[in-house]
Order: sequence, then structure tokens, then C-alpha cells
Amino acid sequence: MHGIERTRKMERTSDENNRVRQIVFRYSDGRTLTFVPESGREFFSEDDMLELKRIVSRASATAEWAEAAGRAGGF
Repeated sequence: MHGIERTRKMERTSDENNRVRQIVFRYSDGRTLTFVPESGREFFSEDDMLELKRIVSRASATAEWAEAAGRAGGF
């Protein structure tokens, strides 16, 4: 994953700008991974966002440790 980009449409009210419709991960090789809210919902809830943050944090920590172990000769 390269980084984080946040896009807003500024013509909306500030309350509507805080809502998230989709989350897209773009990888350096051109692949994308898109998360959308559950069926029947237009936006992610705050709980959804916190859970996704927890999952991404855990996955990135695991990947960083695997990369570090590979550089150190493995376990």
C-alpha cells in the first residue's frame, strides 16, 4: 500500500463531509481493494470505521514484522 488519500466534495455541508461512502486501497502494482458499507446502507458507521482501522493496523503490523524477519534472515 502506498499511502492514504482522502477526497472530499466541498459543496456539501460539514456534517455530510464526515460521512464515508467507500474506502479504496490502491497498491503500487495497480491493484485496488474497495470496501463499501453493508447492504442497504449508504455510509459507513463510526463503529465500522473503528473496526476497519483495527483490522488494517493489525494487518500492517503483521506485514512489517514479516518484512523485518525476512531482512534478518528469518526465524
